[in-house]
Amino acid sequence: MINPKPYLMKNGIWAVKGTSAETGINLFRIVGKQKPKIGQSRFEAFKNLFTSRQCECDKIC
Repeated sequence: MINPKPYLMKNGIWAVKGTSAETGINLFRIVGKQKPKIGQSRFEAFKNLFTSRQCECDKIC
């Protein structure tokens, strides 16, 4: 998700609005009653864990 922003709905539930990194469409995810902390998402942290490793062919894969 690119540019995630917290969003408070009318019923008092928090959500996160943003844009898909792959397709560019708008995303909306309901997260609960507590305001979300916007930082590096779990997916981005997991993705960075594997993309920063050195491959056998001396390329960053």
